[in-house]
Amino acid sequence: MRTDKKAGPAMTLLIILVFITAMAASQDISSVKNNKPLTFGGNFTARQGYMVFGEGVNETNPWNYFLSGNVNLNFYGLVDVPLSGTYTKQEKRVDCPEYREYGISPRYKSLTVHGGYRTLALSGFTLSGTTFLGGAIEYKPNRKWYEFTVLYGRFKKPEDYENVAVEDIDREYLNIHPFFDRRGYAGKIALKGKKNRVELILFRTFDLTKTENLPPGLNIGPADNLCLSLTSKSNILKNLNWSNELALSALNENILVNSEASNTGVFANSFFPGFIKYPATGFKKVFVSDLKIRMKKQTVGLGFRHIDPGYKTLGIPYVSNDLESYTLNIARAFFKNKVNFSGNTGIQRNNLDKLLESTGMKYISGANISWNISKGKSAALGYSNYSSNLVPARIEMTDSIRYFQVNENYSVSFNSSSENETQKSAFSFFTSFQKATAARDGAQNETGIFSMSLSQVKSFKKSGLNLNAMISGNKMDNDQSQSFTCIPSITAGKILFKKKLNCSVTFSDAISILRESETACLYNIRAGFTYQLIKSSALGADFTKSFKTGNSSFRNITQSNVYLKISF
Repeated sequence: MRTDKKAGPAMTLLIILVFITAMAASQDISSVKNNKPLTFGGNFTARQGYMVFGEGVNETNPWNYFLSGNVNLNFYGLVDVPLSGTYTKQEKRVDCPEYREYGISPRYKSLTVHGGYRTLALSGFTLSGTTFLGGAIEYKPNRKWYEFTVLYGRFKKPEDYENVAVEDIDREYLNIHPFFDRRGYAGKIALKGKKNRVELILFRTFDLTKTENLPPGLNIGPADNLCLSLTSKSNILKNLNWSNELALSALNENILVNSEASNTGVFANSFFPGFIKYPATGFKKVFVSDLKIRMKKQTVGLGFRHIDPGYKTLGIPYVSNDLESYTLNIARAFFKNKVNFSGNTGIQRNNLDKLLESTGMKYISGANISWNISKGKSAALGYSNYSSNLVPARIEMTDSIRYFQVNENYSVSFNSSSENETQKSAFSFFTSFQKATAARDGAQNETGIFSMSLSQVKSFKKSGLNLNAMISGNKMDNDQSQSFTCIPSITAGKILFKKKLNCSVTFSDAISILRESETACLYNIRAGFTYQLIKSSALGADFTKSFKTGNSSFRNITQSNVYLKISF
């Protein structure tokens, strides 16, 4: 497979310059001078275990052992080399790092230089979350009126397709197994003041594969993508912030077929000579605007988002498109900031170009109230609602379907904590109810889920005794079934021998009821201790017994472990 010969030397030279600059910058960083050339640390664990299922009959040897170790080497505080190994009855393995991707990003004052495999984010609709092999420079001075970022690299390395059938290759397959050598470059310039900031972004990616490199019968060609973005952030007034982003993307997924002249092509070639002529679909756009108003005790936010159908960019793995949304959020404090309220609502629709057979509408709203009752005591109420509605967009359809779904959630919580000279205590309570309703062609189905948890913790300072009691449960009802689950548990722990020995015992019971006739219980008893030998090493043991009653798929288990942990 051949690539552009002119791009190869330029790419190599850029990477060499980046690494030379990185080394020079690293030598000027004072923290590197003070770091040790080599430091290391790690841990070692040895564990002996015993496990029996059922009535003491095992298909295999119940005894098992486990040895593991981890070592990390650090050079000058910049480079980490991790090593690890395990030894068990089933396997012996030593893991050494495989450096398939490598990179360096040294920084000196306002200058950052990137080299190797890097991931940079220019904006949410141009380049973000995509790894490339190349180099980049970021210059962000604090007291200057400008900033800039430039980068160049390879975004996808081509693979060999000699043993792949042509009929199995499509655009989705190429996203995982690229056939083309994809290169790209980008630049961002930011102009900033005390109250305003404007950013201009250009990002372009292109495949270097030529016509003679394509397998016979493959109807997919090299792609080309041009993205432009303009963002602004302004403090219009003292308490008024306004941010906007306008992004344009022209994507040609096959320049061998879709290369007819268009307004987009004329625009691109006029301002950026050498660009291909993009297809007649032209630029797809994104526009996002957010307005935030801050007052003494209140904040109001308004948001708008529009993403054209078919908006794509090769610099972002996935972008949701074909949507338009409006949002409103409010936050306010009452009674000397003891009570805080926050609420939000929004609406979203798709099928902006009216080409789909149905249009979806989504409505989202929510509200929360928190109350700081007194020192150590607080309560909260919450409500959220989500509904979606799908209606036919073409009235001439005879087999159209109308569908809607509503999810509502209510929650209440209370927390209390106190401390005196002899003990500390904490109490928490949480409950929620969720209701889901779905309807399709007149048929309606409702599901209700009720959840609750309650816990009490007490710690006695003088004796070192800790007690923890908790109960949680949930109940679900719908037209087809009913179920109920309840899990009470209690834990007691004590610290002995000048806080070196920590002992604990736990008892829990999981009760499950299905359709009022199938009842199952799973009991668990666990006891264990940990003894600190030296500062970073400990010896421990634990014992667990699980047994069931009723209709349950769980097996009775008896398990014990003795372990030693050493850190260095």
